[in-house]
Order: sequence, then structure tokens, then C-alpha cells
Amino acid sequence: MFQDEMQRFVRRIVDLMRAESLFSWQGGPIIMLQIENEYGNIESSYGRKGKDYMTWAAKMAVGLDAGVPWVMYVKCVITRKKLAYRT
Repeated sequence: MFQDEMQRFVRRIVDLMRAESLFSWQGGPIIMLQIENEYGNIESSYGRKGKDYMTWAAKMAVGLDAGVPWVMYVKCVITRKKLAYRT
């Protein structure tokens, strides 16, 4: 149920952005999309189901053929001497 509703919502947003010519390939300002934001912080709590969900979300997003790159979440680690990203 949640995944069906999530897919319906994301598809609607992508369709609206496409209809309004908001993607960069249409001359608009949108150069990238993000599916999920903070889920990476808790993904391991769900074990295999968490990984399955992330795989589903990635495939669903790419399947919408928005024409711009998709990102998921980025784990950012900041220390006094460096900034590092882990995906």
C-alpha cells in the first residue's frame, strides 16, 4: 500500500514538472531529483527488507524516465579536518 501511494505521488510530481518544462533538458532549472532523504540512517534497522525497499525505490524512480539524474541519500561525515561523503 505505501509503495503504491509513494509511486503514485512521485509519478505525479515528475509528470507535473515535465508538463511545466521544469527539467534542465526542457530549458528549466531542475538538474537533479532526490528519492528518499534520511532513510539511509535507519535502513540497516530493517535488515533485508530495508535493502529491498531501497532497491525498489531506485528502480521506481529511474523507471519514471525524468531525464535528469536521481540521487538517494548521502551520508556526510564532517570532522575538524575534512568533509567526507559515504553512499
